Amino acid sequence: MMGMTWFLILFAVPMPNVPIHLASNGIILPAMWFSARIHDSSQPLAKAEPVEARTEAATARTVAVVEPRALLEIPGGEVKVCYDPEAECAPATVQPFLIGRTEVTVSDFSACVDAGKCLPEHFQNHAYSKFCNFGAEFMPDHPMNCVRWEGARDYCEFAGFRLPTIEEWLQASGGADGRKYPWGDGPADCTLAGFHSPAGRGCGTDATFPADSLPGGASPYGVLHMAGNVIEWTSSTHSTCETDPKSEAEKVRVEGETLRYVAGGSFTDDPTVLVVNKRNLAEQETKSVSMGIRCAGDLP
Repeated sequence: MMGMTWFLILFAVPMPNVPIHLASNGIILPAMWFSARIHDSSQPLAKAEPVEARTEAATARTVAVVEPRALLEIPGGEVKVCYDPEAECAPATVQPFLIGRTEVTVSDFSACVDAGKCLPEHFQNHAYSKFCNFGAEFMPDHPMNCVRWEGARDYCEFAGFRLPTIEEWLQASGGADGRKYPWGDGPADCTLAGFHSPAGRGCGTDATFPADSLPGGASPYGVLHMAGNVIEWTSSTHSTCETDPKSEAEKVRVEGETLRYVAGGSFTDDPTVLVVNKRNLAEQETKSVSMGIRCAGDLP
């Protein structure tokens, strides 16, 4: 029998201007090489104009930006999901699926708000915290953050998709082959991910990166920012690790579930949190500056 299982819970505590930081010691503080096919969808996640570089006015930072976003087809396979990466866990089978090449942007989410499908009570804006991207000037192409689970779910349904499961998220990150980061086992740097580097949050910018940036840090399937930028909500509510005894919190009935898996690390986190096999639970009412959205879908 394995030892005690530890898990993390993010609580929705009103803390303006304070990011939630996911520390490497497991405490939350305020704060295989396949080529993926681009799916020809009549409902892209959003529109994005191709540009070679984009300058952030607030920081005078220039970052590389890749071609317009698309849905990517991810092959099926077996993944292992558990709290302890060293645990012997029964594999879960993932069927082929679609996933957004980028995180959902402020511009994407705004269309849902304008349509009345994404409700104001499910997210916070820039007036609430300088770290919340919604309503911030020069940031429509940055990831939507400060959004609770219901807001993430509602956006993906509005776009004609759904949230990924934690198993799908891991498969899309490339982590099923044992790699440490989406790009491989090499150390994180600011050409690969937006994280809390020695220069500070967001590699010294004190903000997220545009969702359509840093192609060097893509997963083997071409999915961007699966390490850093914003932690991403999933639809999953409990561990698939069959050999690890579930805690009482994990046994909450699905009908009343308030805990969801999140993954990916954020611009407020250090490199130890960016590893693809580090997953945590969050209260679905959380509106953290560190948490955002990526949508998935089923193959036709």
